[in-house]
Amino acid sequence: PSEDPPDVLLERMSTALATRSYDGEFLRMADGRIDRFRIVHRREPHGFTERVYLVTQAGRSGPEIIRQDKELRRYIPETHELVVGPAGTGDGTLLGYLPVFRMGADDPYELVAQGRQDSTTGRPARLIQVRARDEYRLGYRVWIDEATGMPTRTDLLDPSGRGLEQLVFTELRLRSRIADEELQPSPAVRDYQI
Repeated sequence: PSEDPPDVLLERMSTALATRSYDGEFLRMADGRIDRFRIVHRREPHGFTERVYLVTQAGRSGPEIIRQDKELRRYIPETHELVVGPAGTGDGTLLGYLPVFRMGADDPYELVAQGRQDSTTGRPARLIQVRARDEYRLGYRVWIDEATGMPTRTDLLDPSGRGLEQLVFTELRLRSRIADEELQPSPAVRDYQI
């Protein structure tokens, strides 16, 4: 799989995200700010459940998001609110915002393999550059773990190629079993009202 072209690697990544259960920590870097998040994602027979929460200092409770298939629950500690709504577009996974990429002259993106690098998790990865063919779309750089097909880092790029946001996994584990308790909101936010 390591010699596969970029479109095959991106398809493998989409399949891995759609069919695997995993947990880990990642950093989100944007607007000069760095936030640390924890994610627990469990595939289920007919969908998924995912919990993402901000890891804060000094034991404070940060925002938590729980997605189950098409529903999203956002727990907001600052206002003691629970907001419930649709999960939005995409496949509901952490990287569901990535567009579908194909190789071809009529595709709005150009896919470029940029070789092998060790990922942020210390494992060999393939780096794929996704360049927009016009000035209206954003571009991406995606590091895909060679062994698992999981993304270990994604960079969102403006039309000039400058970085807007990075999601960088510092820890990522594939798991065969994830307990229900790991997907529940923390006690600090559990009793929030809609």
